[in-house]
Amino acid sequence: MDDAIDDMPMQQRPVRAPLIGILGGMGPFSTVTFLDLVAAARTRLHGARHDIDFPRVLVCSQTAPFYPDRAPDHEAITAATLGGLRTLDRAGWTSSPWRATPCMPTMGGSPCS
Repeated sequence: MDDAIDDMPMQQRPVRAPLIGILGGMGPFSTVTFLDLVAAARTRLHGARHDIDFPRVLVCSQTAPFYPDRAPDHEAITAATLGGLRTLDRAGWTSSPWRATPCMPTMGGSPCS
């Protein structure tokens, strides 16, 4: 049935608003850029034009202790990341099949994982 729905013009599709859970803020501009990419892809790939054509998005903009002039404090970064995940879980993120963690390296090229 999903294939049949996907072949329908956007305006004729039944309302089914997917939820995308995003743990962001670790490089806040990465979250903004990611949301822009999601909207652009939905428009390009699925012909989205109206608000209802786009997915619901749950964002936790979690700050993390990234300092470019200091060595990373992995314990503090882990604690901040887990705190953000707990916030998203309380808000219903666990029911989302779509999850993302956009991040820009801010520690001299260190990965954000």
